[in-house]
Amino acid sequence: MILDLITNPDAFFREEAESPRLLGAAGIILGAGVLSAITSYLLLSRIVSAFPAEGGQAVAILAYAFGIGGALVAQFVIWFVFAILFHVISIVFDGEGKFTKTLALTGWGFLPSIFGGLLGIGAMYFALQGIPAPTSPEAIQAYSVAVTQSSTLRLASAVGIVFTLWSAFLWAFAVKHARNLSFRQGLYTVAIPVGINIALAVFGQVFTP
Repeated sequence: MILDLITNPDAFFREEAESPRLLGAAGIILGAGVLSAITSYLLLSRIVSAFPAEGGQAVAILAYAFGIGGALVAQFVIWFVFAILFHVISIVFDGEGKFTKTLALTGWGFLPSIFGGLLGIGAMYFALQGIPAPTSPEAIQAYSVAVTQSSTLRLASAVGIVFTLWSAFLWAFAVKHARNLSFRQGLYTVAIPVGINIALAVFGQVFTP
């Protein structure tokens, strides 16, 4: 079934639209969130080591809670935001169908985020190897900038755009079958949110020193 999502998305979403599996879609989102959380953990594990032993444990707990928990929650928030945007924009094309169906089918379109998450973990791991961990709280900001703006993570971010475009391709089929539209209308529906997402990613790479 998942293989059809990769090799024949039109058939996959046509069948999925008949009986949407919201839990299955949520599983895709959870998987992407976990991978994002692991990436955050790799960076946070270096950062918390800069704090002194006294009080450092409390800082570590808070950092992991907000960093890892935030990464998981963010993935679900992004899912809902994209689903809402797709559902609302498709009204322009007289889209028909319940939001729960749009939500479920949109979730399956995040499958490329799994591959992007694996790439992110690898990129973060290699980026950390070439940058010494901070030795004091004052050095954390400079360290974080050095890591996030490393050539390895910049390259991973650029490659990540490819996964975003892949998701856009899947979402066009998702919207088509969730809202009873043509593929072209589905493509137009997802173009604006995805375009803005990519533009922000490029802006961050180009204009961040």
